[in-house]
Amino acid sequence: MSKKRTEYIILSATLVIFIFYWSSTILYNSPNNYVKIQFSGYLDFFGKFFEQRWNFFAPPPTHNNRLYYSFIHKENPKKVLAFEVFTALLERKRAKHPFNTTEDVLDYILSGSVSNINEILVNGVKISKAKNPEEPDEFHQKKTRENFLENAKNTPEYQTLRNYAKVIAKKNNVTIENYKVKITITLKEIPKFVNRHEDQKNSVEKVLFQIPLSEFD
Repeated sequence: MSKKRTEYIILSATLVIFIFYWSSTILYNSPNNYVKIQFSGYLDFFGKFFEQRWNFFAPPPTHNNRLYYSFIHKENPKKVLAFEVFTALLERKRAKHPFNTTEDVLDYILSGSVSNINEILVNGVKISKAKNPEEPDEFHQKKTRENFLENAKNTPEYQTLRNYAKVIAKKNNVTIENYKVKITITLKEIPKFVNRHEDQKNSVEKVLFQIPLSEFD
């Protein structure tokens, strides 16, 4: 084999490996999407040997979302069954890794719905402020929530969260004929790195949005 041909083979192999590695790395670190979910098995294998975290240079997040389902008994309103979704889902993902495709897809769907609602509210407040700059923040936030609720039933985000209420009820043996459901999205403060070992019971958690109490469809 000639020296020139050997160099060509080495160069071609290097290029293929380079493209393979960086394509896999970019896909591995990308947000959850349809393509990533389709290659989840391969990416789990890739992650075992080439774990990548590109959030080092990004500003650290300040809050985590929480998603609560509260089931209130129709005849006895004091009887309330409440469940938070994301914490339990994260624990299941960690416990089943790397065989957690189902949990990963569910997290993608629910987190996407919550994030979209958050984005809708943020953009709504901006529009309200542009139209009524003299009004206080409380006015814009209330107005935006009211506007969203008027059309919420027509949005896929609302339908997703409402439909998942039935899943939560079934999993926890809640008889939906006897209960109404309220859905609450909150923002829970993430402690700074220097405070990571301190007790987090008093960390701030504020309500972002609430889907009012309603009966199951």
